Amino acid sequence: MIYAIVVYSLSILLWGIKNYLKEIELPFWVKAIHLVIAFILFQYYFGNFRTMLWDFFRNGTDSFFVNDSYAFNKSLDSAITILFFLCSFFVAGLSLNIAVRARSRKLLLITSPVIVLLTSLDLYKSSITESGLATSIKTFFVFFMFVAIILGMINLFYNLNPGRKIFSFSRKQ
Repeated sequence: MIYAIVVYSLSILLWGIKNYLKEIELPFWVKAIHLVIAFILFQYYFGNFRTMLWDFFRNGTDSFFVNDSYAFNKSLDSAITILFFLCSFFVAGLSLNIAVRARSRKLLLITSPVIVLLTSLDLYKSSITESGLATSIKTFFVFFMFVAIILGMINLFYNLNPGRKIFSFSRKQ
């Protein structure tokens, strides 16, 4: 978490303020919510990416599954882990782009279903393999709905005024 805070803070302080945050004519609370949303996305996905990358360097391909316990089967669990690893890299970069340059709102909207699906699958897989929760389709749907509601609220904020104005300002430059 410390790495995410440092990277995010330096990015905002060095480029975000210079690019658009000082000059934008929006209330402070809108800017604050915008930065908090971007930080939460960045912190979660950057933390997962960093942890998975470190695990991969330490354990090799054995890091794709935990102690020979599988949520689905070995190959599907490995595929989910690899896809979530790529998703984490993508969303961490996307959230930094949203925070620093106020761009990629539409890309977030378009890729949200894929992000929700991959995040839900990874949470479901992790809950079974690491926490030992019972395998149930209901568990997956709980994770899916939770992630979908959160990303839906983020997209709602960015597609209604005044959240949309953050992105329209950056295009004028």
